[in-house]
Amino acid sequence: MAILQIGISIFSKETFQCVPSLAKADSILSLTVMHLLSGQFLQALSKGSLAGPNMASEAMLNLTQICCFPFAVDMNEDLLIGVYSSFYANNLLSKLLRGSMKYLQADQLEMPVGLMSRLVLGDPNFVLQFAESVLTSNAVNFLFRIVSSGPLSVVCDIISICSHLVRSSPDYVELVLQVFQGTDEDFSVLETILQHPAAVVRSRSCSMMGNMMKHSDAFYAVLAQRTTIVKTLENCLHDEDATVRKSSSYAVGNAGYHSAELYPVLRPAIPFLITLLSDPVAKTRANAASALGNLALHAADLCADLTKHKAVDSVLEVACHDSQYSVQECALASLKSMCDQSPLRNVLQSLKAIDKLEHMTHMSTPRPRSALIARKSISVTTVMQHCHKLIKILESSGR
Repeated sequence: MAILQIGISIFSKETFQCVPSLAKADSILSLTVMHLLSGQFLQALSKGSLAGPNMASEAMLNLTQICCFPFAVDMNEDLLIGVYSSFYANNLLSKLLRGSMKYLQADQLEMPVGLMSRLVLGDPNFVLQFAESVLTSNAVNFLFRIVSSGPLSVVCDIISICSHLVRSSPDYVELVLQVFQGTDEDFSVLETILQHPAAVVRSRSCSMMGNMMKHSDAFYAVLAQRTTIVKTLENCLHDEDATVRKSSSYAVGNAGYHSAELYPVLRPAIPFLITLLSDPVAKTRANAASALGNLALHAADLCADLTKHKAVDSVLEVACHDSQYSVQECALASLKSMCDQSPLRNVLQSLKAIDKLEHMTHMSTPRPRSALIARKSISVTTVMQHCHKLIKILESSGR
């Protein structure tokens, strides 16, 4: 332990001189650190004396701290890529996961789990490596336990890792579902984290659920059977925290994106989504507009509710007058989806939508600089193109 402490002290004082050694997978430093983190060494250390288990946990924490040094300083891009490549080649992620499971208590997990999160979110190569490590190490129940009752930072990091996995590919949805179904297979932990006292946990949980439904509808069956999870998610739409409202509107939108399977349980979300059309955060307004369009995308089941709450009126107002091009684009796309249902198309006709949209195309309203910074790919030209397409749809249906 004394040698490791000396190593940490040297790294602290001469970080820029030491880090390059970690960027080489076959350097003496890298090979030594990885050997000391190996399951074989940690097991031998834990059995070497009465203090063995404590020595194994202390060794792992010290070694993890050494591996964290490259991310504690400003490095050039080439060196950072080298560090990622070295850690990947030496299978650091798997060593961290197995060591954490076997030798660390919940209150010791912050650093190793934080490093795992940094690796998975920082380099796409670690996404597959993490998923494979979870399966080969039988770590599903371990992840469930710490996300259920671990320290705040650890809970946040596990949720972020799982969210990134399902955002990267639908191939990982099944694995994440295994983590969150729990030992009772009731997914109750999702309700727990959606109601967590910390807004950051609620927000990341909503984002994760949204990402689980981004590429695939595999999660729909779970939500259809456990409607209390959907109700808890819908409650997040009127959360006092802005990031929670933004991420929950994204999740609710994706819950209606692939099919109409969840329309019945999404009905109560309609008035909350309409309220979010005037949220101070542009991304939240865009999410809400898209979500309302998705609730009319696949079936007419919710047309009466959308009409009752004046969803078409509100989305049309946003499409014509919002200060952000990105929000207008989402609102126009939403209106096009609504046009697929004749009751909502009739509402648009009664609102003289064509006149309002044509008036909009002739307006040249200066936008605040933030409108351009928010999303550079959306311009007035893009918005006008969507506007003209919607006008054509309404004109053709009115003949």
